[in-house]
Amino acid sequence: MSTEQHLIQVCQQIAQSGKTPSMALLRAKKTIPASMPQMVAALKSWQNAPEVNATTASIEEQTVKTSDAERITSLERQIMELTLRINQLETSLSEVMQSQKRKQGQD
Repeated sequence: MSTEQHLIQVCQQIAQSGKTPSMALLRAKKTIPASMPQMVAALKSWQNAPEVNATTASIEEQTVKTSDAERITSLERQIMELTLRINQLETSLSEVMQSQKRKQGQD
């Protein structure tokens, strides 16, 4: 998400809370660094088309959530694969240790 998109989303959140977005509120609520000209541009953009910006922000938020869900699924799959590999390694190690004990017993 670009800085301007983030700032527009913040304006939308401010508006949804029942307040009118302003430079002071935008500066207080933003979570990423932004210059004054970027904040002015985002505020003007939001003021010119608040409904359009709300839809765009909502779509981007859904995309991020989807990406997060895909990432979580991928990470869960990796965890299962690594767990399986650990179990295989533990079994192999146990077999090697038993083999060594048998050899020591023969000596």
